[in-house]
Amino acid sequence: MQAQTFSYNASSGTISVGCSTTNGTNGVIYNDNVTATWNVNIGQNTKVKIIYGCNLESGYDYVDIYSVDANGNSYGQLSLTGTVSGTTYSTYPTGKIKVVFRTDGSICCGQAPNYYSGFFISFAPDDQTSFGLGPTLFQGPISGNLAGQALRIQTISGNLDLGPQSESYANISTDRPGFFFNKPVYLQNGMLGTYYTTGADLQFITNGTNRMTIRHSNGNVGIGTTAPNYKLEVNGTIRAKELILETTGWPDFIFSPDYRLPSLENVANHIKQYNRLPEVPSEAEIKENGVNMGEMQVKLLQKIEELTLYMIRQQEMIDKLNAKIEKLEKSKEP
Repeated sequence: MQAQTFSYNASSGTISVGCSTTNGTNGVIYNDNVTATWNVNIGQNTKVKIIYGCNLESGYDYVDIYSVDANGNSYGQLSLTGTVSGTTYSTYPTGKIKVVFRTDGSICCGQAPNYYSGFFISFAPDDQTSFGLGPTLFQGPISGNLAGQALRIQTISGNLDLGPQSESYANISTDRPGFFFNKPVYLQNGMLGTYYTTGADLQFITNGTNRMTIRHSNGNVGIGTTAPNYKLEVNGTIRAKELILETTGWPDFIFSPDYRLPSLENVANHIKQYNRLPEVPSEAEIKENGVNMGEMQVKLLQKIEELTLYMIRQQEMIDKLNAKIEKLEKSKEP
């Protein structure tokens, strides 16, 4: 069946389709392979109130309702199938909507066992309470009927509550999933946080993905992780020009006269037994706990200083041996 398009210009009315022409607007019947479109214009610059009821084959036959903007562009608002009813309002105050009825190739309108009966769409001007003030200067306070006389701004898409609802805070809240700011947001005191009683972590999200989390309980910061166990935990690569680590000790004690340098024999035995230097963590420990950079720097410097002492002692022994050799050589001279 060829697609049909109709214009419906009236301040109010009903589009309906049933099993016969007697209840079908513009003679459209609930039949096989139907595609019918009604372009509705109520002739007023207002949103359109839409009351609908459907009894269609669920998942196969549909009534689609579109809002129409000032440029004539259509945007899908509802797609109805099965048995549904309700009331909605168009998105744009243009007085225009579009209704599209489409069916598949297997219809049992008015027949057992389903007895599908069709649909109706009634339309009229928006009856929600609204007023326009234009540019207006208020010389006094504006109050609402929320707690603390806070103000509620209501649209068909949701609401925005504005104003203090207690002596502690000024509130801005909505029943929508989030806020959208189309400009940068500046904080005069530079403070940003979560409400202390909620226990919620502060999260920074881009492209729908959590990028950084500040834990409410302890202030730990996680980048690439939402459960940091340290003051800063990064699940990724860090690149920096300089890194300064603070430690609680430094191995100057190695050069103290009282320090007992381990014998090389003991060091060799330790390496044979454990496959690592004394006092250095094992590979298994590093895999499980990571590397404490501050402690490791201290430990590596300690080993370098011990190595330096070994080299000094070795050089002293070499000097003594050279002296003995020189003395022996002189004693052999004629």
